Amino acid sequence: MKQLFTSSLILSSLLGSPLRAQDFETEILASTGGMIGGDSSLRYAEIERPVLNLHGDTCFKARVLHDSLSKNAIVKIVDGQSEVIALSGDPVTPWRDEVVYISSAQFSDFGTPAMNDDRRVAFLAKFDILGAQITPSSQHGITLTGETAGEFWVLDRTGRLAKVTGKAGGAQATNSSRHLRLGDPSFDRQGGLYYPSVVQTPRENEPEYRNMFYEIPVPASSADTLSRPDFLFRGDGYLPFSGGSASALPGPVSAAVDSNGDFLAIVQTAEGRRLTQLSGEEETTFLTAGDALPGSAGYVVSNLRGDPGNLEEVPSYLAEAMDGTSSKEVILQGLTSPVALVTSGQAIAGYEDAGKVTDLSEPVATPNGSIAFVATLQAGDSGFRQSVWRKLAAGVEPRPLAIEGQQVPGAAPGVTYRSFGAPIINVIGQVVFPATLNHGYGIDSRNDFAYFLGEPNRVVRRMIGEGDFFFFGWLDLQRIQSLELSAMNEAGWMAVTLRAADGQSALIKVGVPPSSLPNYEDWALTHIASIGERSRSADPDDDGVSNFLEYAHGSDPLDSSSAAVPQMRLLNDEGTRILAMEFNRFAEESELEYHVEFSTDLENWVSSSKTEILISEGDPPLRESVRISASRPPAVGKNFVRIRVTE
Repeated sequence: MKQLFTSSLILSSLLGSPLRAQDFETEILASTGGMIGGDSSLRYAEIERPVLNLHGDTCFKARVLHDSLSKNAIVKIVDGQSEVIALSGDPVTPWRDEVVYISSAQFSDFGTPAMNDDRRVAFLAKFDILGAQITPSSQHGITLTGETAGEFWVLDRTGRLAKVTGKAGGAQATNSSRHLRLGDPSFDRQGGLYYPSVVQTPRENEPEYRNMFYEIPVPASSADTLSRPDFLFRGDGYLPFSGGSASALPGPVSAAVDSNGDFLAIVQTAEGRRLTQLSGEEETTFLTAGDALPGSAGYVVSNLRGDPGNLEEVPSYLAEAMDGTSSKEVILQGLTSPVALVTSGQAIAGYEDAGKVTDLSEPVATPNGSIAFVATLQAGDSGFRQSVWRKLAAGVEPRPLAIEGQQVPGAAPGVTYRSFGAPIINVIGQVVFPATLNHGYGIDSRNDFAYFLGEPNRVVRRMIGEGDFFFFGWLDLQRIQSLELSAMNEAGWMAVTLRAADGQSALIKVGVPPSSLPNYEDWALTHIASIGERSRSADPDDDGVSNFLEYAHGSDPLDSSSAAVPQMRLLNDEGTRILAMEFNRFAEESELEYHVEFSTDLENWVSSSKTEILISEGDPPLRESVRISASRPPAVGKNFVRIRVTE
């Protein structure tokens, strides 16, 4: 697998040219020394963390050489065409400072940019404001690209007056409060912009510092309209307004906007943290410290942990709970009736050898409720092992994609997973996770690092890793020393930054088409309407066949008369009796393995692969009926045959 990727890179090395890497469509967007926008006076020196939008466009901060001078820049690449949209030393178009327009500011440095699906870019910028003094004063501000080329709207900046008590329709007081420090901005799904700010508020004896959260609901048409964004949260309270009066509550630990424009937050209170929603002027609490832990009798919630990226329409978060003598962790999903997805201390059905869950990480989530997370497992005295898990459909239990100590797919025998980093997941169920590898045989593999892709059907493939060859320039073939995947969008495009030992860097975009191969979660969504009956072990039609086996053999889980039970056959092969098993299975690659085994004592089993395809359904076939025969005639006496289906 690794050699395929290397060969592809060697054969196709021109910037912007598509190439194939392990069936992944890969495009080289930028590399050290490459021109930007066809301008020979502008060349990449170093590429930093990129972001992607839904269309696969990318934006990133870079160090560039402009007429041989090193400068900071924000670069945007749309439809393969690169463009510098902001460059240190360039003037900022006139921007408003309270009531005065300033025309003597220039860019100095930048933060990590954000880019929405309309290809607008926002970023934190550092300005040099030129004046009569010898040394220019420096300030930071949130900047949004305007409606014409080269136009920027400066929304807020350090030192500027800040609203501290207002939301649209409420009080608009500034109270001489000023922005002290701004954070990187983000776009919501409607194109609105929001960003954090530390605000310094004057008090009688000493200043007060507050963590604020500001929102611009939708992109407006003028900088004047944007000059007073709506206030959402502050560090010591968020303020829903009712009739113009504020109601202060303890501030947010984490907060995120959903597609409806509502905000979800895990908020710190005097009694502990709680999950709450701010919708217009309405505030609703769903779960708080001291509540009974859903699905665990006797346990009460002691803590909630969430990341803004998990607080989507179907929020996922990590709860800690106690029953007076013991504690445990659980990943919860949902608002009004949260469901426990996995709990520390539980054994996972079908993975008894992997051990029980001991520790959980905060999940990463998507708007449609899919999640991925890292869990630590312990099996008896065999020690602790990390693992990467994924869940796609509501009602279906999560399953592991990779477990420490497992053989790495496509690698030489003995190459196993050693440890994992945080996974990334998109709405089509693709999961990318970083892993370090262990080669065994005394080989030091501490620097063997790679990214792996888990498809919805849980087939895992290696993508790219340290040690792979890459052209960092014309005829400059080097091994990749380090790499970072910083973004994956909903269409399966990923942005990966590569670096070589000599400091050269490159940005590639890797596209993984959505998989059409079968997987249990999609099957459960299609065939079982009731969320409570979708687990693999459930039997909604009471025919004695679990959902998992109904899926494996192609029968209807809601029709007891459709059970496709495997059949034992005794064949006559030129006068010799042969034992066989006939059954239905997937004809395509899936997460399932079918094992037909024969025995004379029910203790010692011998597998066979003598396969005859009886019926293929469809073109190309999705399922097939097969007969697997024993490799030798049955022994005198009793003989047995069984089929095992494993994930």
